[in-house]
Amino acid sequence: MLPNAVKDMLDAKEREGASKVYMKVLRFYLNQLADAFQCQSRSVTTSQLADFFRNMQVSGRSKNNARQTIGAFFKYCKERAWLPKDHDGISMVPKFKEKASDIEIFTPLEIAHFLTYSRSELVPFLAIGAFAGLRSAEIGRLDWSEVHLAERFIEVKAAKSKTASRRLVPMSENLAKWLAPHAKPEGRVVPFENVNKQIGWLVEDTNAGLTAAAQNDNKNPEPAKPVAWKKNALRHSFISYRVADIQDVNQVALECGNSPAVILKHYRELVRPAEAKRWFKVEPDANGNVMVFPKAGEKTVAVLVAGLDGRGRVCVAWFSVGVRTEEQNRCAGHTATGAATYPACLWLQLAGCGAAGRFCFGAGGNRIDAFGQGV
Repeated sequence: MLPNAVKDMLDAKEREGASKVYMKVLRFYLNQLADAFQCQSRSVTTSQLADFFRNMQVSGRSKNNARQTIGAFFKYCKERAWLPKDHDGISMVPKFKEKASDIEIFTPLEIAHFLTYSRSELVPFLAIGAFAGLRSAEIGRLDWSEVHLAERFIEVKAAKSKTASRRLVPMSENLAKWLAPHAKPEGRVVPFENVNKQIGWLVEDTNAGLTAAAQNDNKNPEPAKPVAWKKNALRHSFISYRVADIQDVNQVALECGNSPAVILKHYRELVRPAEAKRWFKVEPDANGNVMVFPKAGEKTVAVLVAGLDGRGRVCVAWFSVGVRTEEQNRCAGHTATGAATYPACLWLQLAGCGAAGRFCFGAGGNRIDAFGQGV
């Protein structure tokens, strides 16, 4: 009977050590198949299978995922001689049309916002997804022993890869800086069982922080554009910016475990090379503060530096580059202003936040101090 064959396959895959994610997918689709066909496996026709998939109230892509999983089931049955080798299985069931959807990515400023307000334990997940492009499930299975900071690469083992093939992912300099404070000899990189719940809280914390920053800056927080989490956007962003940065689709496909065809279809010319440079310049300084570098000569507020002072208070500052303006510095809910002229350079380093809420900046050789009242 087909339900018995389903149970046998599930038990076998579990004994073989299949991942929790793969087992979840198998159970989800194969149990539906077992409920629908209480009969011998060999008696299931192509027409019945086509109707089974067609009646699923899911997207074309999900139907194709189900088709692939059930195809693996029929292959399993053939290997055990429960079905003749010439059994059609799902080979005669056509694939379903998948609707083209826009690829959503984060801007450099958006990822900087999330890294600024993220809890420390979530930073490696965000950074590896954004700057190395690993799939969320792959990051969840990653061990610190597979993160080689000194050699600047991450090893994705075959057993932990979606494609079941080992690959080495190069580590960018900004990613190395993000990971260094968190690295361990071994242990899970992501300590959470439910990352989605953490992401939900991160979005809430980020928007609350941005609203509070607007209030502290004497601005109306209501019109402030909230940040939103975008599905698979960490990986989508990395691929998009990486293609724009190195202009080598085959190399990016190799790093991400994708095919060049998929890269060309979804990511080609999605972002400009200049934006890619900014993406891989989102990094912490020596004190762990987030920095986003702007384009030279921009006359808009484009640089964000943020972090904690010596007493654990949040310090945030925005600076323009190449203009003389009344700069505003925010620390622990208080504001101080001062005027300064900055050269149109691409570096502005935060030296640190003092115990009394004092910002110390170096820019083009000039040292600028601003004070925020302590609380």
